[in-house]
Amino acid sequence: MYGPITAQKYQGEWNGVKESIEVWTVAGSSIVEITTEALGIEAAQSSHALMENLLQQQNLLPLQPGLSKTGWALKKLLQTISDPFSLLLQGGFNLYFRHAKPESTVDDEVMLSQSGQEQARKLGELLSARKIPIQLPVSASPINRARQTAEIAFSEKNIQIEPQLIQKNHLPQLLEVVPKQGFNQVFVAHQFTFNNQLKEFDDLLYLGMVLLKPLGEGKGYTVVQVLDLLQEALIKHSSDVPELTLKK
Repeated sequence: MYGPITAQKYQGEWNGVKESIEVWTVAGSSIVEITTEALGIEAAQSSHALMENLLQQQNLLPLQPGLSKTGWALKKLLQTISDPFSLLLQGGFNLYFRHAKPESTVDDEVMLSQSGQEQARKLGELLSARKIPIQLPVSASPINRARQTAEIAFSEKNIQIEPQLIQKNHLPQLLEVVPKQGFNQVFVAHQFTFNNQLKEFDDLLYLGMVLLKPLGEGKGYTVVQVLDLLQEALIKHSSDVPELTLKK
């Protein structure tokens, strides 16, 4: 893992010459770098020319000569950050949602307000319409306003109550767990500082989402972005989701 980039490395032989292959994947697309390990420049150039010819025949060479995988990855990351749904399609993230708007915050028994219920319903519809891969069951805090948010958005049958979501000392351990390949894990809970990784201007609104890249058990996680997915869909990508108009 290089931040949000998944890398795979391979070594082997091709036509009797040692080759190293590195594959970087960003937002569901991949770039491959092949390195030839040969004795002498002539042997290296000969192997390089054979490989280049083979890849050209199969239309696998980059459109831009001299394109670096780092430059390609940075461009992809900028594109996916401008459209978070593209990033979510590849999976591998933990999506931490604050619950939708409650009737009040007086006690743990308070349920969602009418507008909060509408928020939760729209979130479920949006993720389904965008075909975002969600690992089931979705984890929800046992407190009513979070549990109800998860049940409305993802259906009651797809929810599991997770007590660690209200145990701040244990919550980081939960968030560093990597989801199944190709899926995103969802947690519906409450305000949290994420070990102070949020920036000063990152305000976690009702149904706000913190996009996390888990690094594995005992290794922590990285905060990638703080988002309001409903607003992202309405403001930046409204042509794709014209039906998502929230009621006041």
